[in-house]
Amino acid sequence: MDLSIVIVNWNGLGVLKDCLGSIYGLAHARKFEVIVVDNDSSDESVAMVRRDFPQVRLVCNSRNLGFAAGNNRGFAVAEGRYILLLNSDTLLLPGALDESVAYLDAAPDVGVLGCRVEFPDRSFQTSCYRFTDPLVLFMVRLLPIGALAHERLNYGRYWGRRFTETTDVDCVAGCFMMVRREIIENLGGLDEDFFMYGEDEEWCDRIKRGGWRVVYFPGATIIHIHRFSSRQARRALRVIECMSPMLVLHKCRGHKAAWRANLVMLAAMLIRTPAWLAVDALHILRGNSGRGLLRSRFAALAAHIKGVFRPVWLPVKAQVPLDPNDPIIS
Repeated sequence: MDLSIVIVNWNGLGVLKDCLGSIYGLAHARKFEVIVVDNDSSDESVAMVRRDFPQVRLVCNSRNLGFAAGNNRGFAVAEGRYILLLNSDTLLLPGALDESVAYLDAAPDVGVLGCRVEFPDRSFQTSCYRFTDPLVLFMVRLLPIGALAHERLNYGRYWGRRFTETTDVDCVAGCFMMVRREIIENLGGLDEDFFMYGEDEEWCDRIKRGGWRVVYFPGATIIHIHRFSSRQARRALRVIECMSPMLVLHKCRGHKAAWRANLVMLAAMLIRTPAWLAVDALHILRGNSGRGLLRSRFAALAAHIKGVFRPVWLPVKAQVPLDPNDPIIS
């Protein structure tokens, strides 16, 4: 088996069906399997997979384990020489799998491969990043450049460079992340202290420390809808997203670096809160869904304030054990 494709799903019925359709709708020269890990979806995702894609190996968790733990469940049953983490809100374009596998076969020192990623309108989407650094956060969050950054300047993301050639990078996005099986066997899978956001960066850091290269490979391309899952649970995931840089820094560089980064992000939020309040109030007056966004902002602000006194970015371990029959594999 050349490749195992692991897709973590949570209430992603529509996008998951399109993703699987894009995989099986293309001709592939490599032998592959698809493993869908369902994180206790309440929609018809599982039924759709069983009905429309019976060739898919389905892993059903009894609760939402998050992105990292969900992928690790898929890794545990994968049989391929390479493992591909693929978001459910992606579409493969022709050659994406075959070209990526061929490149890794020809480059034995590359441990992780990311590809070119595009938005649905086929515009460029950043998919490789520099490691999180308190100085970069300061430049982005507190200096005027932060207001102009985003996708255009790509702060912390190689400053807007759109690589047209294969390039060594710090980390690649988890929406398409192909790794060698020996990486998982020797260095472990994703760190399950991350529920969502930051786990790909910590893993790339660990892999590079293990002596492997991390490479951005534009010879393969996918389309990524971007943030589909996070839009479904805005308030909780806003806090998780805001805390993820500190958790990455805590894991990779220690508590002091994480604490300094939290101060930077807290200061930035305090500076920008008046503007946010004005914009959110306007949305509410117009009847848009501004209340949820406003609550999520205050939840994130409260988390940063607490972070001054204690490392709230460190997860509280779950006290409820998994069902002994979980996961169910079909």
